[in-house]
Amino acid sequence: MPRRIRVSMSQEVGLPNAGSLAVSCGVEFDAEPSQRQDGDNFESDVGSAVGVCRQLLEEELGRHRQTHVSACSSRDPSDVAAGR
Repeated sequence: MPRRIRVSMSQEVGLPNAGSLAVSCGVEFDAEPSQRQDGDNFESDVGSAVGVCRQLLEEELGRHRQTHVSACSSRDPSDVAAGR
């Protein structure tokens, strides 16, 4: 009987004006009994799932950073200085 493996990660970053942005990723897969007995393959599969989540989190945060920078650079500097 396969064992269900879940890998979840989340990351939160602060934004100006006391805001924050949180992103999360979750991956699930079934590990077959023979796979669990082979520790190297099992660790490799779990490590791959962690790597996928890490990459997706960074990509999503990068998209939001670009959006935030674009929004800030298009605003009137006096509004930014005043916190608007």
